[in-house]
Amino acid sequence: MIQLESKTAAHLPLPQQQLKTNLALVLVLLLALPLGLNGFRPISNATAAAAAQTPVKKCPISNCIPSACKLTGSSWSCSACSFQRVPNAKRNECVCPAGKIPSDDRRCTTCPADSYCPAAATNINIDPAALIRPCPANTLSAQGASKLSDCVNAPGYSYKFSTQGGKAAVTALPCPADSYCVGLAKQPQCTPCSRGFKTDPADEPGSATSPAVCVPPPGYQLTPGSSRTLMPCPSGSFKGSYGTGNCTSCQAAVGKGFTTAAEGAESEEECRELLPGYALLRQGRVLLDAAGWDGSTAGLSTKLCPQGYVCLGGPPAADGLPQPCPRAMLTVGEGADSTATCLTPPGWFLPQDTSLAMQECPSGTWKKDWDRASSCSPCGNSGPWLSEKSVQVQLLNLDTGGPSGTLDVRGARRCCYIQPGMGVLANDTGEGGFWVSDAQMLLDAIVCPPATYGIAGNQYLPDGLIEFNGFACVACAPGMITAGEQYRAAAYVSSSGEVVAVSEGGFVDGKACTNRPGWGFNTNTFSGNESTECCPMGTTTYAAASTSTADCAIYLPGWGAGGNGEAAKCPQGSFAGANVTLSTKCTACPEGTTTPAAGATSPSQCSLCGPGYGGPDKFSCTKCSGGFFQPADTSQQILTGSMQCMLCPTGRAFSYSYTPELPADVYYPPATSVIGASSSEQCLSDFAQTVDGAFFLELRLNEEYAALGANTSVYTLRECIQACREQGACAAATFNYESRSCSLWKPGSSSSSSSSSSDAATLAAAGGIAFKTWMSTYGPDDKPSGGGGNSGGGGYYDYNPYDPSPPPPPDYGIVGNAVKKTLTPQSLGSGYFTFWPNATAALASIAPGVLQQSTADSLSGCLAACTMDSLCSGALFGAYDAASGAIAEVAPGVRCMRLKGSVVEGDPRRTLVKAKDVALR
Repeated sequence: MIQLESKTAAHLPLPQQQLKTNLALVLVLLLALPLGLNGFRPISNATAAAAAQTPVKKCPISNCIPSACKLTGSSWSCSACSFQRVPNAKRNECVCPAGKIPSDDRRCTTCPADSYCPAAATNINIDPAALIRPCPANTLSAQGASKLSDCVNAPGYSYKFSTQGGKAAVTALPCPADSYCVGLAKQPQCTPCSRGFKTDPADEPGSATSPAVCVPPPGYQLTPGSSRTLMPCPSGSFKGSYGTGNCTSCQAAVGKGFTTAAEGAESEEECRELLPGYALLRQGRVLLDAAGWDGSTAGLSTKLCPQGYVCLGGPPAADGLPQPCPRAMLTVGEGADSTATCLTPPGWFLPQDTSLAMQECPSGTWKKDWDRASSCSPCGNSGPWLSEKSVQVQLLNLDTGGPSGTLDVRGARRCCYIQPGMGVLANDTGEGGFWVSDAQMLLDAIVCPPATYGIAGNQYLPDGLIEFNGFACVACAPGMITAGEQYRAAAYVSSSGEVVAVSEGGFVDGKACTNRPGWGFNTNTFSGNESTECCPMGTTTYAAASTSTADCAIYLPGWGAGGNGEAAKCPQGSFAGANVTLSTKCTACPEGTTTPAAGATSPSQCSLCGPGYGGPDKFSCTKCSGGFFQPADTSQQILTGSMQCMLCPTGRAFSYSYTPELPADVYYPPATSVIGASSSEQCLSDFAQTVDGAFFLELRLNEEYAALGANTSVYTLRECIQACREQGACAAATFNYESRSCSLWKPGSSSSSSSSSSDAATLAAAGGIAFKTWMSTYGPDDKPSGGGGNSGGGGYYDYNPYDPSPPPPPDYGIVGNAVKKTLTPQSLGSGYFTFWPNATAALASIAPGVLQQSTADSLSGCLAACTMDSLCSGALFGAYDAASGAIAEVAPGVRCMRLKGSVVEGDPRRTLVKAKDVALR
């Protein structure tokens, strides 16, 4: 039987349907007729079979390619389909292949993502959505997935395949803590975070999709310069969150002086320990016992450990409490963090018996240093020496640290004295009549015997050289005696305080010297008819037997004409021999040399190097080079036997803090000085910031000095400064902490030479630029503060914040081609400037925003204006007239311009200006 096409009779119009039925019946009858019926030739079986295998014109299988549609027996089959379809297993239907589902246009559409679509046995009368099988929870698939194994784990999940009851199953599990998974690859396990890194417990399950979720946990931060290693928060800082942020310092969060018990602190609450050297304040009072500590830092602050106490640091209620210095000792100042800083002040000593507290030096002794000496120095070898408490030791307020009074002590040799009517008997003649060290002080205090006289009032020992002639009893002229109670001290006080009567001697005035009854004479030091009439001070006669003051025509050796024409002892650095006529000045020592003291009588006493000079001996004294000085006080040369220039002291610090989280970068510069410096006040920091903190001076780079970048070895502030130090024409260095780059600046094309005369000529012709400098140590007016302002911690103010009135403007004198400082160094600069000639060239190298006009029309006024401006780094001025001090215009209508920097917190740029010794004035 032949199967009809899929368009059955039921689908045809009625006439066609009837026709179709009739044709079928006729065909059946014909096949059933016997052979030869009605003359028809019968159809053979072979013919019928062939007819049954012949394709029909219309395949009943939808979407089957006609040539692939076959009829076998009574059934149709299809071997190839169109419109992306494929034969099903029975080949009786064209269905969508695995990974696709039927569409409305009898075609196939791709299985959607995150699901899979197996091949279906039939697509007839089936909702296409029923053929879509979603991937298991937390798994994904691409479009066109055809089987369960095409579903993979989503990022943040691991993959597990199993069989349950003979059926395959896929499970995705969220990554456990401290791991991650990028997913999409059937990873059976999540990847652990690198050592020490953690995931945030607050993260949503399944959110650990990349290594980025592995972050430093609380108490840890990234190692500087690395994104792969961790470090615990340093002591004194904490971090309470997961993430790559930096640890926060306790100082920034709670206040200075607080720290943590250990590294790795995880919260601000752990900032409860005290740093060594700090004490706790509550309502402005230092806590000295645990009663004021409730375990919280709220409402509390700190201060430096009070004077006389030691603060070891630690828990405020235990080790962190201030501990009094043992044996009642004191500390020099505040901030002591060790008992080793507990000392006896000047005028006090520490008995060898350790059970005793420190004791005051008794009268007749003295001690100048903070130390733990077991005794005080005697004023002399023997005799009724006394000493008074004439030196003051500053005491500091326990709670504020400010001055709270002074302690009067016997803290210097100048406290020692002898009483009226006394003198000093030397057991050693000293060096040329001078005693220069305590070991040589073999002096006995005595009551001056008869025929001599001593001092009229208390005579104090000096701290420096001691000239014996100033202390010895003075003998009356030969043959004279002493008399007159009005000229005599009746008693003296012993070192124990006992009043002792003077039995004989003890005269206090030369008027006590008188002739014996019936005696009279004249000597070369006396004249006239009265034996007590002397030549004027410092003069004498040529010979004995003078009878008139007119014979007092020459100076005593070591004397000469003073500034007012009167006789005066030769000042230090000069000498005068015998028979020098009146009005003649003392002779100056050869250049670079001086005498040990005033009153030298011979050029042989010009035996030391003079102020500003030094050398191996007196024949080789030359000007001190930069970084060295030689003071006028020659005691050091005498004590040490060395005439070399002394190394300039250091100690000034310049602080800068890029971010509050990081400790300040404190720079301690070496010292330079004016050539031929004669005082430590002429010792200057060779590089300095005008203002402590984030100070930046915008200076343009020029062709010769471009920025030093990554192609150099300059990566730190100190390397940047050294690069400027080594290049003579470099005047300032700017370091950028963010880019780690260094910029060197020179003021135009003319560098400062080593010849002051050539510089002076250029200054006269073209003006120049003068940079402010700073002393290499802190002066009395610019003590460092503990921080504040822009100091970044550990810096100092460039002005006194407690003094609302500004200091008076400095007074500058003009000496030759240089500007000479004639004032005590102020807190706004040392008073010395580094000069770089050629203002025109310098002007082209300075950013316009840095320059501010000044009304000054003289060099001294120009520099004074800069000195009194805390942000002024220097001054630009026109041609300089040394005779009048006037300066010419550097720009139309302007003779002086100040260079002002900026102070912006967080600015990564830091500028330091060089003080060049050969350019200092």
